[in-house]
Amino acid sequence: MPTFFAIDPDLRFDNPKLHEFVDYWRSKMKDGRLPARAAIDPLELRTFLGDIFMLDVVGTHPQRFRYRLIGTKIVARVGRDSTGKFQEEAYSREQAAENNELYRIVCERKAPLRNYGIINWVGREFLKYEIANLPLAGNGETVDIILGCMIIVPVSQ
Repeated sequence: MPTFFAIDPDLRFDNPKLHEFVDYWRSKMKDGRLPARAAIDPLELRTFLGDIFMLDVVGTHPQRFRYRLIGTKIVARVGRDSTGKFQEEAYSREQAAENNELYRIVCERKAPLRNYGIINWVGREFLKYEIANLPLAGNGETVDIILGCMIIVPVSQ
């Protein structure tokens, strides 16, 4: 069981914007194959851009995950930019291990996965988040990028 966040494979998002994000991803699937990064058009995602992050899937055994991009709203709310960093460079050993396991599940399932929790890793416990994690695959099958949308709001909401 995760300790830093909760996982929801049923995608019961609190924020309707995340349903829209997943619907956009689904619209890019062709013949049941995962969309490639090239299929994702930033212009079509204008309303999400500040809330988006991308992780490169590096290696196979074990897979590692490096931030390729982190949206400006995420950086501003969290108070740091981890672009270019692996999970082990951005978080404690324990949290990096949990994050890596979450992303490995996304890669194995080849399906969206919701996670949510309190932003406790940078002393911002007054903020909560929920994320839609979406698999992308250049060949339609093997996940090589995880595209995420992270909505951050005060815990009181």
